[in-house]
This record gives sequence, C-alpha cells and structure tokens, in this order.
Amino acid sequence: MTVSAEKALDKDEEDKKERVLHQERYAGACSRSFYVGDVKPEDVKAKYEHGVLTLLVPKHDPKKLTSSSRITIE
Repeated sequence: MTVSAEKALDKDEEDKKERVLHQERYAGACSRSFYVGDVKPEDVKAKYEHGVLTLLVPKHDPKKLTSSSRITIE
C-alpha cells in the first residue's frame, strides 16, 4: 500500500491599492509505502481528521486480488 500527499500554499499580502507587498509560496509532497498483507482494495477506508490519517484495512483472500485501486479520503 502506498500513501501519498501533496500540499500547496500561496499567500499574498496586499495593500489598500491592491499591490502585492509580500508573497509566499510553499509546496510539499510525501509518500510512504508499506506491505499490509492480504486485503480487498475496494473495502479499504481512509479518513483524515484533526491532522490524523486513519486507515481501515480489512483482510481478504489473496487469491482474489487482481489489481490496484485508488482510495478516496473522506
């Protein structure tokens, strides 16, 4: 299983005449891969709340796994 994330932040400080006085740009990405054993990809659930990513990974019969899947985080 691979968990990856990206973050982008653009911050502009403008004066009353809408001129940019200060500009910040920040971008970052991370990726972690780990082996979780026999799981059914469509049953994996992910939830991100208060800075904590929680994954529910139920076990599954390894003979039925055929492909990878993308999981949406709630």
